[in-house]
Amino acid sequence: MSRCSSPTDFTLNMRDYLHGKEFPLRQDILHSESSTLEGEVEDDVPISTYQGLAEKSVIIDDELKLPSSFEQLSMLARALHAKCLQLQSNCAELNKTLQQEQHRHEEEHERTEKRCRDVEDTVAKRDATIESYIALVNTERERHQQEISDLEDHVDTQRKDKDTLDTDMNLREREDLQKATRTQQTRLEAAVRQLGESMTKNKELEEASQNTDAEVLRLHDQIVDAEKRVRELEEKLQSETLEQRTDLHRVTNEKECLLEELNMLREAEKAADDRVLNLEQQLKRCLLRHDDALLEAQDAKRLSSVAIEQVRKLQQRERQITETHHQEQEAAEKHWEARLQSLLEDAKQSQQQLQTTHERLKFMETELEGSREECRLRGKMLMHEWGKQECGTARNGEKQQYKYKY
Repeated sequence: MSRCSSPTDFTLNMRDYLHGKEFPLRQDILHSESSTLEGEVEDDVPISTYQGLAEKSVIIDDELKLPSSFEQLSMLARALHAKCLQLQSNCAELNKTLQQEQHRHEEEHERTEKRCRDVEDTVAKRDATIESYIALVNTERERHQQEISDLEDHVDTQRKDKDTLDTDMNLREREDLQKATRTQQTRLEAAVRQLGESMTKNKELEEASQNTDAEVLRLHDQIVDAEKRVRELEEKLQSETLEQRTDLHRVTNEKECLLEELNMLREAEKAADDRVLNLEQQLKRCLLRHDDALLEAQDAKRLSSVAIEQVRKLQQRERQITETHHQEQEAAEKHWEARLQSLLEDAKQSQQQLQTTHERLKFMETELEGSREECRLRGKMLMHEWGKQECGTARNGEKQQYKYKY
């Protein structure tokens, strides 16, 4: 693993980490601190040596000016926060676009319903007109049938009168009767022709009524298909909106979890700093006690060999205490280093999840654009079929011609 030897190296390493590479740990600082704390206390080591080592460590830290792990995590958290904000803005724009699209579909649905109502009103008017024509034709038919029956009765009566009066009538009266009979026959033929014309007109009206009924059924089928497509589009938009809201809620929860972990890491870092300060203070106190013990040992050496043996025991005890503190500090540093590495791996996974969510949003935008184009084409087809009008009347064996308004 590479070492950060300058602020420029740290900037480059941080940029590599944001692009998915591994961020180097501060092995040099840990090594310098551990080397400072691992120094064994010798019998003849003066206190000025420890002061020189401490001053040298401070000078090295001041010259390097490397950021701590907390600063690294802060920069990582800010980058993740910026990406979360960008994702939220993209989700808000997508929701706004979906709302606009849904509003447009609602307007199109209202216009389609209005057109359907207009078509239904037109069909109702045509039905009323056809019914009035049928009633008029039936009335005319009944009237003509009544006239024909009256004429037939009159002719029968005339024939009977002619048969009874045939013997008594002279030639002039017979001619008058024949003339009247021809007149009645002419009137009867005219009534029959008028009845035939009425029946022909009635047949034409019935054919027009059948064509109108077929047109009404076709328009009704088109209206049902249009309503079905509108309902399908509305259900699709609702499902897509629900999925987007679910993704946004999940991303928000992940962001909150990252912030909580960051706060926990800050608290742990603060606790580790406090523990390091306590260990340093304990080490200073141990060094002071060691110096005092050395002075006492020198005084006791002059007095007796028993005092010298006691001083050696004290020195051994001080070494054990120093080694114990050093082991505890090294274990704590390893623990927090492993914890930091796991948090960095979690941050990488979160970044990959954010990238996956961004790709999913792009895919949803592409699907939404395709649905919008499909709705536009279907609207054009519906308007094209709605503006279909017949051109003239189809004769026997000919195909009906149409013209299109849109």
